[in-house]
Amino acid sequence: MLKMYVVADPEIEKDTMKDGDDFLILASAGLWSLLSNQDAMSIGKVHSRCYSSRLRKEAHHRGSADNITHASVCFNHHA
Repeated sequence: MLKMYVVADPEIEKDTMKDGDDFLILASAGLWSLLSNQDAMSIGKVHSRCYSSRLRKEAHHRGSADNITHASVCFNHHA
């Protein structure tokens, strides 16, 4: 019944981690439709200890009505 609304083909991008990369964020459209990469990184640099929670709250605050599923990994051990 939901096939006309749900896309089963994932969007895949491949990149190489570099020295200085601090975060990895895997997220659904509910987050990325309202936050740019730069927005997410700015939130991470300010709220490193509650990063995932803050990303979700920010997407919800900006009006996301979509699924806000995400996982965040912090590589900066000094944050």
